[in-house]
Amino acid sequence: MDWKTASSYYETRLDDALNVLRYAVDLARLPQAGVPAHLKDTLLEEEKPARRQLERLKKREFRIAVVGLEKAGKSTFVNGWLDCDLLPAKKGRCTFTTTQIYSVEQDSQQRLEVQPKTEEQFDQLLNELELESQSNSKHSDGAKRDLETIRQYEDTLRQVRYEGRQNVPFTRLEDIHQPLNKYVADEQYAHAVLEARLYTNKLAQAEGVVFYDVPGLDSGLAKHIDESREMLSDCDAVIVVQQFSNIRGAELQIVEFTEEGDKNVKVADKLFVFLSQIDRFKTPEDLQEHLKEASEDWYRRAKLLLQVAWYV
Repeated sequence: MDWKTASSYYETRLDDALNVLRYAVDLARLPQAGVPAHLKDTLLEEEKPARRQLERLKKREFRIAVVGLEKAGKSTFVNGWLDCDLLPAKKGRCTFTTTQIYSVEQDSQQRLEVQPKTEEQFDQLLNELELESQSNSKHSDGAKRDLETIRQYEDTLRQVRYEGRQNVPFTRLEDIHQPLNKYVADEQYAHAVLEARLYTNKLAQAEGVVFYDVPGLDSGLAKHIDESREMLSDCDAVIVVQQFSNIRGAELQIVEFTEEGDKNVKVADKLFVFLSQIDRFKTPEDLQEHLKEASEDWYRRAKLLLQVAWYV
């Protein structure tokens, strides 16, 4: 069964199930039914994720979050899927905001949309950086550098917010490389950007797919943690780009955030691990040892989260 056929089939099934749920809720509200309040609450709690999934099926949309630590290779992974070195993947910090990539059918539909922060959102970022810079955390130095950068490029950042939403049409992905990097990775502009949405027909065999390239969980910004939590709990699939042989630090939150989603979907049904930067190993034996250690690490964690281990 292909994606379109499967989506149509499950859309009908889910629509029927929601109709039954609504009838059940209406009956449960009748005093003579004698249904306990906690059971009615359970029915209502199940309705929200089901309706969200129904809307996604109607759009034929499948959301994939690509997450990991900074410099793990998330953008490189998505570039490989696009078969184009589009997203920034350089030394140092690469991305300052989430890039969403949507699959479209026609060349004429291809475009880059850039949504700047509102003044309130920009002020919130400044306040967050100020607090972080005065803390004793490992991210305080980075927060200080970000504040210095923002002060240095105050005029260009204000201009980005003043210009408002940008819509840049394109034919080839190579044509959009410069403006995308400007708004996502260039500190002169990126700090003022809320999100970037790329619509392209170059996602091979991925009709309906939406990729989320999320800034590193260890960036030190609460905004990035909140974005990761929201996307991981809401996405249909999660790809963890893992550089080391064991997950560590902020990576541990990936499983936690993924579990916060639809309780009827197990983590193992939506989480996949991609080991990156394997070209740094000098011999096949070193690589095999790395793969073995990574697998064993996930299996050890499977004692607490059995469902994860099947996808190592």
